[in-house]
Amino acid sequence: WTLRQPERTSAPSGRPLVMPFPVAAAFLASFCGAVAGQVTGRALVKHDLKRKALRARVEVADALAAARQAQAAGAATVAEATAHSALAHAEKELGPTDPETIAAIILVRALLRERGCPEKADALFTPVADPHAITLAAALHRRGCFEEAEVLTRRALASAALQDGAGVGLRTLICLNNLGKALHMQGHLEEAARMHRMALAGFHARNGDDSAVTVLSAINLAKVLCDEGHFDEAENLFEGVHARTKGVVGMQALAAEAEEGACRAREAAKLLAGGEGDLAAALRASRERELEPRVRMYIDCRERAPP
Repeated sequence: WTLRQPERTSAPSGRPLVMPFPVAAAFLASFCGAVAGQVTGRALVKHDLKRKALRARVEVADALAAARQAQAAGAATVAEATAHSALAHAEKELGPTDPETIAAIILVRALLRERGCPEKADALFTPVADPHAITLAAALHRRGCFEEAEVLTRRALASAALQDGAGVGLRTLICLNNLGKALHMQGHLEEAARMHRMALAGFHARNGDDSAVTVLSAINLAKVLCDEGHFDEAENLFEGVHARTKGVVGMQALAAEAEEGACRAREAAKLLAGGEGDLAAALRASRERELEPRVRMYIDCRERAPP
């Protein structure tokens, strides 16, 4: 048997190898200084960017206020020039999805329409490169900012159409559906119906009739048709959705909504055919009329359920 001598782990004197204290202190101080310098530098850069964005936002807001004052005073040329300048400054300094940029687009669009230039107004919806534009537009829609949601969705739609090329992709279909909802909430029913028809045709070709997105698109179109007064077509859509979703796990809420919509469309058609009032009165009466008990019970339970 032979024994192997272990490797030396200490100095010949038996003491462990250590770094002298002055050298270690200097190294630690330099390291901490470098880290602190980087953190401070980044914080200063972020602070400068925030100050720059805040200054630009104030400048754009002031320019838009001046443009609105000129518009109210009847100086349309001055108002349009000021609004165009504010829009260019906002897109350069704040980006295409900033609220001030959207507000500038809305004002310039209104001024161009007043001057009788709808083509130039539609040309404002240039493609936006922000991948979160659809999400931001949906958030604006939930907050009730329907005109702002329309502007941002139109720009996202232009960007999605460029990316899809000759075909129609999922982003384009989502933008068409969201644009239809924003137009519907503003009362532009004809254009909203056209957008929802395009979205429904695309979802049908892409995912089939039984897909959740196809069902939602059909419900959205049926709601617009009901508000337009096309009760028979709306009722057929609602009944078709109800037939496809009834008893399907995960689609009970859609089935109940479709059945509720069919009931409302049917009642509104009866009231209108019976001469009990005009279209608005028929719609209002159909919405106030009690639904079938099992549908009402399900909807009440769904509304009381936590989000």
